Amino acid sequence: MQWSITTPAATYPVTAQQVADQTRLDDLTAESAWVAEAIADATAYAETETQLSFITRTITAQFWPEKSGILPEANPFPAYSCLPLFRGPLQSVTSVKDLLGNAVSYQTRTVGNLDFVQLNGSTIGPVQIVYVAGFGDTAAAVPADIRRGILAHVAHLYIHREADADSVPSGLDRIYGRYSAGGAIG
Repeated sequence: MQWSITTPAATYPVTAQQVADQTRLDDLTAESAWVAEAIADATAYAETETQLSFITRTITAQFWPEKSGILPEANPFPAYSCLPLFRGPLQSVTSVKDLLGNAVSYQTRTVGNLDFVQLNGSTIGPVQIVYVAGFGDTAAAVPADIRRGILAHVAHLYIHREADADSVPSGLDRIYGRYSAGGAIG
């Protein structure tokens, strides 16, 4: 499976002003480039840890069936194959197409915090799925504890400016762990 972001998120879960308030930053203008980079880094870290998309975006995923012959592209996906849609939560599926660009019949399933497309019949691979994922279009749609975690991470980076983006305050793993594919959204 290979995926890419086709349409990125239009905003971040936290604003520069929220960071300035959290860190008691006096001159946001002088630090605006650093703040923007820190927000991007902390958001990327949180999305990687949770394997979620916080703000709405479009994702294109390619799936290949298991290779069993000389021409792997001619191998079928068995009927009712479940293909995981990483970086959810799933908002909608735009299209599911086979190797020739034909629409494929499917239904969606959710198990824990992970969404799947279940193919209704056997399909010759590969399969391309275009889907929209994220909690919503605005920061307010992102759970409050995730937003607080991102703010705490940015504040930690501000205090420890020599640290890299993977330097995180203790406790973030507990927050983000609840939202990972193995956790339960609460």
